[in-house]
Amino acid sequence: AGMFSAWCGITIAANLVGTPYGYGSMGGDAGRMAALVTHFSTSWVPTDAADPALPPEYPPLYPMLVGRVAAVTGHQAWSLLGTAQALVISASILAAFLLWCRLVPTPVALALSGTVLIGLNEPSKANEVFALAVFLPLVLATFAPPKGVRALNPLLAGLLFGLMVPFYPNFLILGMLGIGMVMIVGCRVAEAPRAYVVNAALTVGIAAVLSSWYLGPLLVAYSRGKTQVVADLFKSGVLAGGQFPLFGNNSSLLFALQVIGVVGIIALWQRAWWAPPVGLLLVGVVMVKAMMLLRFVLTSHSFMLLYVPYLFRFAVAAAGVLTLWEVWRLRGATLLEGFGAPRRLSGIVAVVALIGVIAHTRGPVWPTAPARPV
Repeated sequence: AGMFSAWCGITIAANLVGTPYGYGSMGGDAGRMAALVTHFSTSWVPTDAADPALPPEYPPLYPMLVGRVAAVTGHQAWSLLGTAQALVISASILAAFLLWCRLVPTPVALALSGTVLIGLNEPSKANEVFALAVFLPLVLATFAPPKGVRALNPLLAGLLFGLMVPFYPNFLILGMLGIGMVMIVGCRVAEAPRAYVVNAALTVGIAAVLSSWYLGPLLVAYSRGKTQVVADLFKSGVLAGGQFPLFGNNSSLLFALQVIGVVGIIALWQRAWWAPPVGLLLVGVVMVKAMMLLRFVLTSHSFMLLYVPYLFRFAVAAAGVLTLWEVWRLRGATLLEGFGAPRRLSGIVAVVALIGVIAHTRGPVWPTAPARPV
C-alpha cells in the first residue's frame, strides 16, 4: 500500500518537472485555488478571498493548510500547490487503504484503494480526490460494517466527518440521502438498535460541532441573503454532456468493471454485507441527481450536477472490485492453491490488475497526462 501510494505521488510530481506551477496552472479552478492559498498565507481568518466581509464559500481547510505551510516556510503559496497535489493524492490512497482494512481482507483493501483513480482523474482537485477516496469506506465502517466487525468509534468517525466537511463536503452532500437510507436499514437490522441510534447521533453531532466554524457563518450569511452559491450558476457543455453516461470513461475495461459492480449489487443483495449499503447509496445519489436535473431545467441552477458522475463511477467501480472478490472467494482462491502459489499473491494480482485497468483508459487521463508548462 505504501509503494502504491508513493508511486501515485511520484507520478504526479514527475509530470511537474520543468514548471513551477501545479496541475491546472493559473487557469479556472486552479487559479481560484492559487488565490485562496495566497489569501491564507497572510491570514488564519477563514474569509472569502474576494470579499473579506463574507465567510468562505469554498471549503477552506485545504487552502488554509497549504497557505500556512507557505507562511512558515517563506515560499510563495501558489508554488506549493504542485507539491500539495502530489502529497494529498498519495495520502488519499493510503487513507482509503487503512479504512478499507477494517472491512475487507488487506489484498482487497489494496485494490479498493485505487478505485478513486477511476472516479476522479484531476490532480488539480487533490482535496476532492482525498474526500472521494475515503467517503465510501468511512460511511460503510461507520454505519454499515460487516457482521462481526465493530462500527467505527463515534468519536473517531465524528472527527473524520467533521474534518471532511471543511476539507471538501460535496460528496457527503450528494450522498446524504443515501446515507440516511443506510442508517434506517442499519438500525432495523442491528442487534442493538438503541446503541446504533446513539452512536449514529454522536457521530453526526460531533461532526456538526467540529465543522461549525465553517458551516455556521456560511449558513448565517445565506439566511441573510448576503452570499450565493457561485457553483450553482455553472453552465457548460461539460455539465450537459456528463450527466447521462454515468459510467462515462474511454475504457471498455473500466466500463466492464462498473457493470460488474452494478450486477454484483443486485445479485449479491441477500448474500454480501456490502451490497445493500452500497446499493442504497447509489439509489440515493441517483434520486438527488434527478432532483437536481429537474431544478436545472426549471430554474437554470445547476447546483453540484458536475460531481455526480465522479461519485457514481467511484462507487460502482468499488462494487465491481468487491464483486470480483466474492467470485474469487468461491473459485479463485481454490485455483491459486491448486497451482501451489501463496495466497498472499492475490494482493499483488489485485493491484497489478487494477493498475492495468486504469492504464487501459484511452485519452489524456490521469496519472499519465503531463502538466502544461507555463
